[in-house]
Amino acid sequence: MSHLRHGWKRDANLNYQRFRAVSPWGPAILFLLALPGILLAGSGDVTLRTDHPQYAGEGAFQTVEDCLSFATAGQADAQSRAIAMYMWLLTHQWHLMSPMEWCVPGRVPDTADPGNYETVVFDANRARFSYGYGLCGTVHAWNESYWKALGMGVRRREFVQHVNSEVYYDNQWHAFDTDMAGLLFRRDGVVAGYDDVQNDPTLVDSVQAPIPHYPFGWPGDFNTMKRGWQEVAKRKAWYALYNGGFAAHPGIVQLRSGESFTRWYDRDHFGGFSKRRFWHNQKGGAFRQWTFFDNGKPFHEKEQANARSEAAYCNGEFVYEPKLETHRCQDGMSARTTNAAHRSVSPKLYSSNGHHSSVTFRHFSPYVRQSY
Repeated sequence: MSHLRHGWKRDANLNYQRFRAVSPWGPAILFLLALPGILLAGSGDVTLRTDHPQYAGEGAFQTVEDCLSFATAGQADAQSRAIAMYMWLLTHQWHLMSPMEWCVPGRVPDTADPGNYETVVFDANRARFSYGYGLCGTVHAWNESYWKALGMGVRRREFVQHVNSEVYYDNQWHAFDTDMAGLLFRRDGVVAGYDDVQNDPTLVDSVQAPIPHYPFGWPGDFNTMKRGWQEVAKRKAWYALYNGGFAAHPGIVQLRSGESFTRWYDRDHFGGFSKRRFWHNQKGGAFRQWTFFDNGKPFHEKEQANARSEAAYCNGEFVYEPKLETHRCQDGMSARTTNAAHRSVSPKLYSSNGHHSSVTFRHFSPYVRQSY
């Protein structure tokens, strides 16, 4: 059973129990939306729009196209639009072990298992609504949907123990690394691609401030990436990967009769840091102190950068209390036996013929499920 689809079975002789699901919801950098559940009678779309300069809320980011409109407003030429998109991605994604879900029969998602790559989430919408963090290959797969919506070609490129994005505009390929927050620039100020570095290896030391770029001001990171680009300059054959990401689920919450959804601003609403409930294999849940979010426009000037900001997940709560004495409770059922009947006295849901009777209630949301 998927961690996003869960429920309880109730026998005819059992008393009704409250159904509750608790999910971490969008962090400071993410968009707190829900994906479609089973189409039912009661529904609501949780959509907010704010005036925050970076996080304008779900109303501004319902679709990939909405994000582009927000991120590239006022930018006309292709490179300006690409850099604006790059800057937006830096503030709405962060580096952490990629999210995984129950999508492969027989496999249990576990970020500690490097062979579990098939369970990684590659849906850009799901990433935007529910995650926003991942390793290099994952975030650059998500980013494909944004570059394509800009009308640009895109592919992921092999790198030394890393993955980059190359974006095609103005009849050339240009490397955009949102995972390591780095660009290289040609002498004419154009973002460089693999071909450019291979034609002029000295571009590895190019500087274009204040946009986050290589070389970093932090020696460890920069030396690692510099050695990688030097390897890129030595040979032509680096894998190009196409169409690894997609945008699928729309941001819609479906509420059934008897169901409510509350989002708690405090990520520790249900307890302190040590009590955060999160399926991800990381103590304290998804948490990062290295992100450009909420520090203004991302910049990198020599050894100065505004990349030290906190991102963490908060909590949302679905509470489902169906009225068992009416047929409305069928809104939440995914299965039932034919002898399951309703009445106003207890037990309100019972077996009409005295034989075994059961119903299964199911819950679906985009949030990483934890129950208690």
